Amino acid sequence: MARTHKGDLAPADWTCYKCDYSLAGLRVGGKCPECGTIIAPPKSSATRDDHMTDAPIPYLKGMAAGYFLMMLGGVGMILFLLLAKNYGEPWYLVAGTLAAGGWWAGVFVVTQPRRSAIRPYAEMVQEWKRTRMTNRVSQALWVVAIAIGATAMFVHQAAMNAAMASPTATVGMLGATPRGAEALNWLAGVCALVASIGLVPLCVQLSDLADWSGDTGLGNRLRVAAWGLAFGIPTITFVPLIGAIPGVASTILVVLNLMFVLAIITLVGCSLMFLTCLFSQCSMAFWAVRNSISGRERDIRVATKKAERYDGIVSRQMANAPVDPAVSLNDTAPVTKGTRAPGAKPKGPYVEPAKPGDTYGIAED
Repeated sequence: MARTHKGDLAPADWTCYKCDYSLAGLRVGGKCPECGTIIAPPKSSATRDDHMTDAPIPYLKGMAAGYFLMMLGGVGMILFLLLAKNYGEPWYLVAGTLAAGGWWAGVFVVTQPRRSAIRPYAEMVQEWKRTRMTNRVSQALWVVAIAIGATAMFVHQAAMNAAMASPTATVGMLGATPRGAEALNWLAGVCALVASIGLVPLCVQLSDLADWSGDTGLGNRLRVAAWGLAFGIPTITFVPLIGAIPGVASTILVVLNLMFVLAIITLVGCSLMFLTCLFSQCSMAFWAVRNSISGRERDIRVATKKAERYDGIVSRQMANAPVDPAVSLNDTAPVTKGTRAPGAKPKGPYVEPAKPGDTYGIAED
């Protein structure tokens, strides 16, 4: 079946998965007129049998906070890395490390197993299990990479200060990078490369969450971002290394330079798309919280009104029920009193006043 985008008209055979209302002619991404559920295309994946708005409210609030941390941490990392590069101040990298920690915390929350209103939690844990672990481990390397880079910058500054304080220092010594700092920079670069490649499976998992919310357009944009990152990151990493090999033909160098420029454009565009998708998913999670709360409040109001209506119907029926005027509510069963003949059994219940030698008895059926 062709993938349906948000805003497209639903085919004639679509029905709401929650109330079975016919969705023919309605817009994908809108709401069901009967129950208010988001109109999402039927998919063969396991996420079709429920919807994001049916998840527990604490889970939805956690997802909204996770998306917000990812968005804030991602912008913070980019900002502090640019400041550290321009001003050469290691404390900017320390701030970038904190931003990377916020990014990883958001990834950890967002990639947790989904909470389904239909499927058991033990089954949901197995969904995206390896991808979840890959995303959490790879994105933690952002914290490691920036922290190692800050350490390398501190080591470099300490070496420069020591060289400037030495009376025998030369100009070459002042400009040289210590071996320890250079090794740390290489290690930070490797960690950053692995973390960058880890953005690809992260985009794939986030696209599944977007489909779960009913926004297939957002899911498609995340898949495009995943393909762009998969092309751009390795290209800008390995093309300079290949170009530095002695004896490479000039034609190959021209092709490599074109690939490098294309990879930079693709990487910048896909990175911006990825950040905008994070903003959209953050807004979507907050909307799901509000929609879930309002939906439950609506269900409570409807149930209360139904109960009040039922009580009113019962009260009117009882008020209009016919009453036999010959029977009074204060009437009591007649009491039989008399002297029993020897050996005779009384008929029916009877009560006699207490007298010396008299007894009470109830006739057997």
